[in-house]
Amino acid sequence: MMKKIFYPFFILLMSCQSGQMSEDAHQSVVDSLNSDIKDKNRIINSLEYDVEFQDSLNNEYALYIQKIKDNLSTIQQNELILNKAKSAEFILADSLDVIKAIEEMIQKINENDELIIVLNQRLQSSDKKNDFYAQTINELNTKIAVTNREVYFLKEEISQLSSSYGKLFNRYSEQVAKIDSLNLEMNKVGYVVGTKSELLENNVVTKEGGFIGIGKIKKLSDDLNLNYFTYNSKTDLNYILIGSRNIKLITSHPSSSFQLIKSQENVIDSLIILQKEEFWQNSKFLVIEVK
Repeated sequence: MMKKIFYPFFILLMSCQSGQMSEDAHQSVVDSLNSDIKDKNRIINSLEYDVEFQDSLNNEYALYIQKIKDNLSTIQQNELILNKAKSAEFILADSLDVIKAIEEMIQKINENDELIIVLNQRLQSSDKKNDFYAQTINELNTKIAVTNREVYFLKEEISQLSSSYGKLFNRYSEQVAKIDSLNLEMNKVGYVVGTKSELLENNVVTKEGGFIGIGKIKKLSDDLNLNYFTYNSKTDLNYILIGSRNIKLITSHPSSSFQLIKSQENVIDSLIILQKEEFWQNSKFLVIEVK
């Protein structure tokens, strides 16, 4: 009888212990899965960061490389101008093109040098290393090396061209300076406004009222006080301020080439030059006597 009672109790006890063990095993499995999930999440986050970081780097490097390629394209276009110039006979317009081409090439070469330095610094300072990244670095370094060689040879060519065309540039600059000086002298005109006594005192008019500067053959006299005149270019001089009721033009100027502007008080405010070439055709000096 005791055996019959003890046996069911034993079965019940073992069943309870088995249930406790099953629950512990289940919790252990859950904990293990949670740990695996956390580890995988860390790995996924790390991979996502690596991908984003590498995409950012690739975009940055691509911008640098594209800028370098654009500069090289500009350099090559200018190189065509220089090659054409070497086999052609020069005129002033051609020499201007050569100067501009060389200046732009030098600018782009210097810009490429700076970009290459920055790109190398970014590559060396990066702390993210993997196979793909290492391959990217190698490819970029190869492209940079090719760019450096092209830039070097272009620098050498520019140096040689600068030496060859140095005399041409100097001669061109001298010619431009001479032309500017001649144009300035050709267009130089002088004018003076004063009373008869003022004009007499300053050796501009004679006592008879004639202009000292022009004789019978319309040649400047040595007695003319050139320092008394105000000078300007006839291309820039549009009007002369007067401010007098009565005036007299001592020098000869066609009446159709100018106009006198009067105020409401019948004061002649100014002389407007309408036809510049015609106005100055008889004399490069304008003498106005006011009364």
